Amino acid sequence: MTKDGPLDLTKQEAWCIKLQRRPPTFLVRAYCFQARDLPAADENGSSDPFIRITDTGKAQDTRVIFDNVNPIFYQALDLGYEANREEDMPPIIIDLFDMDVNTVTKNSVEFLSRAVLSLEDILPYSTTDAIVTPKWYPLRFKKGGP
Repeated sequence: MTKDGPLDLTKQEAWCIKLQRRPPTFLVRAYCFQARDLPAADENGSSDPFIRITDTGKAQDTRVIFDNVNPIFYQALDLGYEANREEDMPPIIIDLFDMDVNTVTKNSVEFLSRAVLSLEDILPYSTTDAIVTPKWYPLRFKKGGP
């Protein structure tokens, strides 16, 4: 109610916009080519790295490359992100882990590094099935670190 009578919400622009029940899902295909100069996480001075990317649904992992600090993955992960527009997509968080295989207990993982990429960081990107030219992105062990 206002001093002039009831308020007509149908004339308010914000109330006229039809809201979606759930934003659409964008399919993002992440091509994981390789990493270089990863920190050694094992006693022998090597690592057993794999990449983990968490999307809207769940985490997806590449295969583990054993005994290598310069792994070559050559693997694609199909990820789903919910957003109303491409500009609203959350950053893609890429984590690298070291896999420690244990025969007696459950396998364990150790954090190696992380890259946080916004859609603007990975421009130009392709909206078709064309593979774009690979590009190196910095991995960080801690915020602002090497």
